[in-house]
Amino acid sequence: MPIKAEVKAEIKRFLAETVRKTLHNLSESSAGQRASRGELQPFHEALLGRTIARISSFERSFSTALGTTFEECARLLAQSRHRDCRRGYSMSAEVPEQAVSRVAFLIRQQSAGVSQSLSAMIDEVPQIQAGPSSGAFQTISANSDLYLLTKSGDEIFVELKSPVVSL
Repeated sequence: MPIKAEVKAEIKRFLAETVRKTLHNLSESSAGQRASRGELQPFHEALLGRTIARISSFERSFSTALGTTFEECARLLAQSRHRDCRRGYSMSAEVPEQAVSRVAFLIRQQSAGVSQSLSAMIDEVPQIQAGPSSGAFQTISANSDLYLLTKSGDEIFVELKSPVVSL
């Protein structure tokens, strides 16, 4: 399904504004402001020279700003196809402590090289939750980079990873 022209335009505006803000913040940043934020790097400037150190600072700032753009672009793309789309979605649930312990055990086993299929491990947890419980529960919290509620009512939780630049 092609991306709608309006969505492309909105993404383009968002990215242009991100670049504009990053450039503005760098141009407005004096040595005094950088010192108050703990951003002065006298050794870098002495070794690399002021120009190269400032270019490096710009690259880091720009990369940081672009890192969050993936989530917003994904949200902009998804919002025309889903009932609800949210960035930085936090959730929590009360889970039986027996289930939490079993998940921790399964993770340790997997890390130790004990092979079990992912589907088999996933199938164990609902069985624990449905079985007899001691009544002890633990609150588990998690964050999702992007939360989608489909038009059919399904929930999708997305973890986004940005590409790593190879220098």
